[in-house]
Amino acid sequence: MSRLELGFWSFAVLLFFIFLRAPIGLAMLLCGFGGWYFAMNGNPVPLL
Repeated sequence: MSRLELGFWSFAVLLFFIFLRAPIGLAMLLCGFGGWYFAMNGNPVPLL
């Protein structure tokens, strides 16, 4: 998955969380962590 495609998917997931009436900060946090995790190819070590 390219980073541009990852960005489009993250935006769609962000809108979905907002549609579910999750707080915007939480939705952005989850999309940010998820995007970082997928951008690092599933390696959680850089998050530490």
